[in-house]
Amino acid sequence: MAFDRHRLAAVVSDCRSAFRIPHSVNAPGSATHHSVWVVKAILKSILSAASWRRLCVAVILTGNALVAMASGDASTPVGVWRIVDETGDPKALITITQRDGEVVGALTKSLGRPDALERRCMECTDSRKGKKLQGLQIIRGLRKDAESDEYVGGKILDPESGSEYGVKMRVVDGGRKLEVRGYFGISLLGRTQTWIREQ
Repeated sequence: MAFDRHRLAAVVSDCRSAFRIPHSVNAPGSATHHSVWVVKAILKSILSAASWRRLCVAVILTGNALVAMASGDASTPVGVWRIVDETGDPKALITITQRDGEVVGALTKSLGRPDALERRCMECTDSRKGKKLQGLQIIRGLRKDAESDEYVGGKILDPESGSEYGVKMRVVDGGRKLEVRGYFGISLLGRTQTWIREQ
């Protein structure tokens, strides 16, 4: 892309106006150095105008938006979901990702007791034994069924008992909900929860 000195000047002027950087304050050097200085001044203005808490919230929200845009396809289970039990009570947030065709899910936030995910899975019998529930992978091995809209063949962990069950899931309601069925042996011997998409 060719360097447009006049366009750069216009952008710099707009930035100065938006962030109240005085025109009387100039930076020495070339146009490139000048542009870098203006960017630094803008960042300084932002940081001085907002608390660190607000800045952190903005960064988190921006990151979440980028993740949502990156996932793009609402027909897949990839995203952040609110786990809701059979009574309708929200329990936690789980982040579901996909790599090399395998869908996995890890607990990321408690929606009940603030310290709920600080507990450790002492009942787990594999490599997850003794690990905190925060970030613990409780869904593994799911893959898209070639002949349906379901993701099948996976396992879901009950961190309370350390037991693993078969699991399958499918996205419904235009991508807004996720039907998750855990079962023992065959899918007829199980129960279904409907999780709500957060992102």
